[in-house]
Amino acid sequence: MARGSTTRLEVTDRLLSEAPASVDAMFDLGAATVEMPCPACTYITEVALVDARTQSAVWCPCCRSRILLREPDGSVSVGIKQVEQAMNELHKTLKGLFG
Repeated sequence: MARGSTTRLEVTDRLLSEAPASVDAMFDLGAATVEMPCPACTYITEVALVDARTQSAVWCPCCRSRILLREPDGSVSVGIKQVEQAMNELHKTLKGLFG
């Protein structure tokens, strides 16, 4: 897809009838990435939410520093759960409207 282009998704009865019962089956939010600066060199790198959730270590592609991901307050896990619940509610609402 070209940079700056947009994709249009139309919700139809057919799409909703073929949709899985749960949004969890449609996508894995843990595989989503966020950008963060390396604490050593400030190079912006992408980190998968699942890595932050599991408190893994990642390597900076620029300076090769090891970045330990810590989640002391559980905010990533809580945030992922809240988004998944909201998506499930949206899915239920759309199924109620169209199917």
